Amino acid sequence: MFKLLLIFADPVEASETLALFPFSARSEFLYSYSTETALLDVIILKQWGHKGVLQALTPTPIGYDLWLNLGFAGAGNPCIPLLRTYTITSVRKCSDQMSLGEELLVIPVPKLPLAQLTSVTSPYREGFNPHLQLVDMEGFSIAQQAALVSCPCSMIKISSDYTTQQGRSFLQSNKARLSKKLADAFSVLYASFNHKKVDSPQATTTMGS
Repeated sequence: MFKLLLIFADPVEASETLALFPFSARSEFLYSYSTETALLDVIILKQWGHKGVLQALTPTPIGYDLWLNLGFAGAGNPCIPLLRTYTITSVRKCSDQMSLGEELLVIPVPKLPLAQLTSVTSPYREGFNPHLQLVDMEGFSIAQQAALVSCPCSMIKISSDYTTQQGRSFLQSNKARLSKKLADAFSVLYASFNHKKVDSPQATTTMGS
């Protein structure tokens, strides 16, 4: 049986994906769906950011073949088009001093455009930078937790506008479309598994510049 853990930062991101299958709600933030050949568990964070990740993923879930983080990501610079689906190649953490530290490699999803993700504590203050691509608050912490149990980790992100104080209008007006694009991307990926275990390399850690 292929066992997949889906991780979302909030219910809006998860809504369309939860509509794909008859998930059983174990709680407001935990859902599960299984067949004879596949198990899909969904975790939705109770709060954003590093603390929300630790709260949801402690103790660290084990026994999965793949962790998949799906969510909205802020466009880090004006060259990033909005409402586009990306898969992540690596994720870094940006400190309060705007320095980039450790970089974690994650497994790109086939047939999607590639992007690098940076996790920040405050997207408005730290997220809009010509040197950044996509920005979120949770990706680095999720990749860290997956590495603790040596579980492969992949990420699918939809670009939005929440990295600027003048932004968010696009996000507010397009939440349903953004969530639907996440669900569409996951549906294609799930079909590609063909109900077989994916032979994926484990995530590794390098040091970023």
